[in-house]
Amino acid sequence: MKVRLGLWCLCCICGQMLGQTVKDCNEKYEKLAEQGDVDAQVALALCLIEKVQFQQAAQWLHKASEQGDAEAQYNLGYLYSTGKGVAKNDASAVKYYQKAVEKGNVKAMNALGFMLLNGIGTNRDTAKAILLLQNAAEQNHADAQKTLAESYYLGKGVNQNYEKSLFWYEKLAQLGDAQAQFVCGVLYEEGKGTKMSIEKSVQYYQKAIAQKYEPAQLRLGILYVQGKAGNANKSKGFRLLQDLADKNEVNAAYYVAKCCQNGEGTNKNIEKAAYYYQKAADQNHALSQMEIGIILLDEKYKGADKKLAKSYLAKAYASKDLNTEQKATIQKLWDAHNLKSLQ
Repeated sequence: MKVRLGLWCLCCICGQMLGQTVKDCNEKYEKLAEQGDVDAQVALALCLIEKVQFQQAAQWLHKASEQGDAEAQYNLGYLYSTGKGVAKNDASAVKYYQKAVEKGNVKAMNALGFMLLNGIGTNRDTAKAILLLQNAAEQNHADAQKTLAESYYLGKGVNQNYEKSLFWYEKLAQLGDAQAQFVCGVLYEEGKGTKMSIEKSVQYYQKAIAQKYEPAQLRLGILYVQGKAGNANKSKGFRLLQDLADKNEVNAAYYVAKCCQNGEGTNKNIEKAAYYYQKAADQNHALSQMEIGIILLDEKYKGADKKLAKSYLAKAYASKDLNTEQKATIQKLWDAHNLKSLQ
């Protein structure tokens, strides 16, 4: 009896098996599994995993693994790595993943590559890890592609290489991965690993935004209000940022305040600027604390309040996020307004 194990695994892992199928699968495969049919043993084990009966599943996977079944070896490795149905044992997970890899199992290549890259259950072996991950990635394994992309982007376990990172992120982006689309946008905007292209950057950000990926919305909003995609888009950027600021996104609130203060992408409005600076300041955004402090010290501002200004400026000065020049500005304000003596 030949069961298409890839289909069974996909159904079990994604939770898409019909209830009746789960209910009947024990009866359907148990007899054949007891007769030693390896495909039935694996199919039964996957049914049991779906029913959260991991210990029984492990028993059948062991039987199938002993017959050399790669799918069983991969899933058994997964159980050992997660401690489901068996005592958690990363070394055993590595052993079973290795067996499955030797038979060309792509999922095992990804799993073993990750463990070798991070030294989990075995000595770290970056060269072997990258070979395994690349082999799986070239066979369109999305997790392997993501691990490679992130590793090259961060320089984790490998030399930082934005060009290789972009190559794999673009593969993921084409599959609709919003985070990958966002990172591609960043790399094109900053010209890392590729020639700078604001046009491509905007395209990737827009794709991620269409999936409600807020970091892309923030990045595109900032790009627009800074005029990097033409002054005509500044108002678009302001709207993108205000939407996030009204959801309490702290960096968006800071940029909205800046826009209102300087009249970029919107009408100049100091009261509105103060509102958004304070919104960000109350979330410990140091630059916003400094800016609202400055506004509150201005006697022309109808909401001027030296005591509150002192409080915000003191918090900003204590932050590690301000540079020496910014702290010097606060010190000058402190002295000029005699805030030290203010009770």
